[in-house]
Amino acid sequence: MYARPKFLTKCEEWRRTFSIDSTDFVCRDVFDGKIWNDFQNVNGHPFLSAPHNFCFTLNVDWFQPFKRTTHSTGVMYIAIQNMPRKERYLCENVIVVGVIPGPVVGRSTYERSEWIKCSSPCCTYLCCLRYPRCQESLWICWA
Repeated sequence: MYARPKFLTKCEEWRRTFSIDSTDFVCRDVFDGKIWNDFQNVNGHPFLSAPHNFCFTLNVDWFQPFKRTTHSTGVMYIAIQNMPRKERYLCENVIVVGVIPGPVVGRSTYERSEWIKCSSPCCTYLCCLRYPRCQESLWICWA
């Protein structure tokens, strides 16, 4: 993705319209939200405010691949929030990190535990990208 033409340019487009001092309090996109604002600088150092730093979200979505059945399948994928909204969730701009087998959308305790088992390695890996000694300083923002 990173090597594609105009990828970095698209990931930096949000800077043209972003304003921390927005007074209309209308949330049109992730850029207008509190977390995006809070992560502009972290511990006094530029984070999202620095060029070419990315904000990733780990998402889960369920779908029913077959008609006339109750089987559902879950997909875990990573989206790059820096991308423009109309392109953020296109197939070529997301990274599939796991598939959660059905039979139905995670309602039971068993199905939720399967989701935790499936997502745990991915979350640990992502945290280790930020913190090489992730066992010592692990943080995940669950929304």
